Amino acid sequence: MKRLLGTALALTLLYGSVHAQPTCTGVWGTPLVNQTFGQGTATDNWYGPLNTYAPGASTSTTFVGAAGPVGGVLSDGFSGLAKVPSASGQGNWVSTPDHTGNTNGLMFLINAPSTAATVFFEYVMDDLCPNTTLKLSVWILNANMSSLTTNPTYQYPNMTLKAVDAITNVELGSSESGDVAADAAWHQYSVVFSNGTSSSVKLQLVNNSVGSGFGNDLAIDDITVQPCVPVSHVLPKIDTLICQNASLNFTANVTASPYNPPEYQWQYSTDGGTTWLDQGAPSASTSYTFTTGSLAAGSYLIRYKTGPQGATANSNCIAISDTSKVTISSPPVTPGINYIDHYCTGTAFVPFTIVSGTNIKWYEAPGDPPMAAAPVVNTNAPGVYTWYASQTTLQGCESPLLPVTVTVVQNPIVDFNYTLGPGCSNDTIYLQNTAQFANSYRWDFGDGLTDTAKNPVHIYNDQGIYNIRLIASGSGCKDSTVKIIDINHPLQAAFNTSPDVICVGGFVNFINGSTTSVVHGTAPSWFWDFGDGSTTTQESPSHTFNTPGEYHVLFVARNGIPCTDTARTTILVDSVPHLLLSKSDTSICQGQITTFFADYTQNGLTDLQWNFGENADLLEQKSPGVRHAFELPGTYTITVNGYYRVCPNASATIQMLVKPMPHIDLGADTSICLDAAPLTLTDAVNAADPKATWRWSSGEKTASIQVRHDGRYTATVTIDQCSSSDDVVVTKDCYTDVPNSFTPNGDGVNDYFFPRQYLSKGVSGFAMTVYNRWGQKVFETENPNGRGWDGRFNDKAQPTGVYIYAIKVVLKNGRAEEYTGNVTLLR
Repeated sequence: MKRLLGTALALTLLYGSVHAQPTCTGVWGTPLVNQTFGQGTATDNWYGPLNTYAPGASTSTTFVGAAGPVGGVLSDGFSGLAKVPSASGQGNWVSTPDHTGNTNGLMFLINAPSTAATVFFEYVMDDLCPNTTLKLSVWILNANMSSLTTNPTYQYPNMTLKAVDAITNVELGSSESGDVAADAAWHQYSVVFSNGTSSSVKLQLVNNSVGSGFGNDLAIDDITVQPCVPVSHVLPKIDTLICQNASLNFTANVTASPYNPPEYQWQYSTDGGTTWLDQGAPSASTSYTFTTGSLAAGSYLIRYKTGPQGATANSNCIAISDTSKVTISSPPVTPGINYIDHYCTGTAFVPFTIVSGTNIKWYEAPGDPPMAAAPVVNTNAPGVYTWYASQTTLQGCESPLLPVTVTVVQNPIVDFNYTLGPGCSNDTIYLQNTAQFANSYRWDFGDGLTDTAKNPVHIYNDQGIYNIRLIASGSGCKDSTVKIIDINHPLQAAFNTSPDVICVGGFVNFINGSTTSVVHGTAPSWFWDFGDGSTTTQESPSHTFNTPGEYHVLFVARNGIPCTDTARTTILVDSVPHLLLSKSDTSICQGQITTFFADYTQNGLTDLQWNFGENADLLEQKSPGVRHAFELPGTYTITVNGYYRVCPNASATIQMLVKPMPHIDLGADTSICLDAAPLTLTDAVNAADPKATWRWSSGEKTASIQVRHDGRYTATVTIDQCSSSDDVVVTKDCYTDVPNSFTPNGDGVNDYFFPRQYLSKGVSGFAMTVYNRWGQKVFETENPNGRGWDGRFNDKAQPTGVYIYAIKVVLKNGRAEEYTGNVTLLR
């Protein structure tokens, strides 16, 4: 079996005695060295280099590094960082994890040679404070299984822990481990020493197991160096809550302090002790006041560092006290208070309402003792009143003071006087403001208008009774008063007449109906102008009008202001009527319109009725001229009656001779063919009357004329200055009339396309063909008496559109005519 050798670890210690260890009269402080060799992963077996995982450490063995031992087995004189001893490849090494039980924690694993006094591990500590008692501790594991101890040549790991002056190499202290048991368990070994005046020491682990045999294989972990520090307490030791702007006093209490002279550096932490903030400079005073003035609310840990004077900044030279916990409570916000901050005198006080906050305190002034009850405002006494309110939490923290200010203002005293100046079209009121304790004003005059002047002048456009209100304001207070004024002084001229239309020479009664009043002690007066040059000042006069016409009567009523009002009316005076009748013609023909003229008095005329002697019907027409025609011949008496509103009616008559109209008859309309003999047109009725004369539209003046052409012929006959006319139409025979559209919809109207023959007996030959727009023949016929084309082709209805026709006609006189053109089929 392979022989296993032991290892030695050297750790830096300060001055100590080889034969006697110093003692610690205080407590072991926070480790200055805490070498754990780091943390591995779940997959890797070997780690390195050593200086990465244990800075400042060195070994005299061969360190295998992250690659692991050659061949996978850790040989004599080799070392490495691993998670378990069994990673060495030696089949009889234990699988114990690091001494904390962390499966990924690393340990320093050594297959030690058996060379005596070999320093297997060394670590240098610098920047130590002198005269410090230190303790070096190391955890050691016998890497061999216990079954190996039965071998007679088995050697247990055995070593010396040493502290050596790094400059002089003088041993400061040492301790023997003895044989490390092969029980798969970690064992801690320590050495206590003093560094004296040295500030740098070597910590060493030295091999004591020599000779040949089995064993002497080990692992080391968690090397610590702790200083001996005095027992340091913060007094008082508390966990308390205080309010902002409060303070607490603390004292440093140190038992058996080795520091002469000592100094103290007070600190607090806001993150549970992760970081610490120095409070002031280090000093020899043991007292400290924790002031919360500018600190944020939260939890604070309080402690101090103590050490030799001038050395508290060196973490290797100090003791750190226990802690006290202080929680700063935020002060509560000021309470929420609803209140009326402005009162007018005489207004009822409304008590303050607490909207938010508890344990409300009221103060007359900051620094005064609290009031027994909430304040009450005396609203009858003008002034500015201020109190202060706060709220307090259950922990006794008080909020900032909330000033509560209430102003009481003298309410205005409102009154006014006025002077009335009546007018004709409007009235003026002059207002004198007598309000006190006011600086702004609003007048409401009761007519929809307002003003803000202090002493306004207002004009009323209408008489009546008005409420004038004055609202006076000052310093946010206002009051008002109302006075009623009566500015009625009516003046309205009015009268009635009986009657208002008379015949010349009649009289009219004027009845005064005016509305007036006595003003300034003066009764009203009257004035009448009758429009005919006469006037009077009577109250209700009568007046006779001797000349016909239209009279505009003026009436004026006057009061004592003086103001006037006027009323007017029109009096119509009709003249005694006359009526004469004339005519435009001595005699007229039957049916001829003539004009009759009436000369009559127009003023006062209500109706003019005409009777022309033909029947009982009357014509009511007031125009001077009337046109009329008599239906029958004879002698007629025409009568006109004029009816008047107040004067007597009038009447006139005249006669009119109405001569008969001659009768003429040229016969029925006829026709004529080309190249035929002329036609004779004759007025057979009047041809024998010697009084008759004629005029034809062709210019002839005889009873008969001959016609060779078609056309309209008119003849006018005149007998005894009365004329009548007749006409006859002569048409062309022997030709065809072609329609331009047809609608074959079965309604019996225009359902077929066919030439219209006015004289079909004049046709001896006929042919018609119809084509569509593509030139396709859709219909043909030679029957002059047929119905024509019905809009179908091969018994199928043809679409709406334009079609082309060709027609040949032979007339009875041998003349031939051809017609082509378009016809539109409509559906």
